[in-house]
Amino acid sequence: MTMMKPNEESVLDLVLAVWKRRKWLGVVAFLLPFTLAVGVIAFLPSIYRSTATVLVDRQQVPEAFVRPTVTSGLETRLQTISQEVFSRARLDAIITRFQLYDDLKKRVAAEEVIERMRSDIQLEYRGVDRAGQRGTIAFAVSFRARIRSPSPR
Repeated sequence: MTMMKPNEESVLDLVLAVWKRRKWLGVVAFLLPFTLAVGVIAFLPSIYRSTATVLVDRQQVPEAFVRPTVTSGLETRLQTISQEVFSRARLDAIITRFQLYDDLKKRVAAEEVIERMRSDIQLEYRGVDRAGQRGTIAFAVSFRARIRSPSPR
């Protein structure tokens, strides 16, 4: 066991002495980045994103037992679904039902609002490689847009 000499200071005493001399520097070094981060976060726009993935299950029963009722290819059917998703009537009904783009509707024509919603919707086909053939097995529909702050009632 070593004995401390009377003039040697412990590490704790040294840390306390540094803190007493430099505490304002430490406080400013912490508060300045913290305040800047809170300010940036407060002014970032609120963005809403929702994604739905639809899996396509191919016919499980052999064609020898059950004839397929759908004769068009999967990609053709997915194109038809995407046209339905992006149709003017469907988008207009969604915009009205969920009160989307209220601020934009006040400034521009209805067709421009619908075009804006079309640009906020992404349709992504997902596939898998089987024996050199690429086949679609799912698609994802995503909606991403800025949301307005809730208005006080």
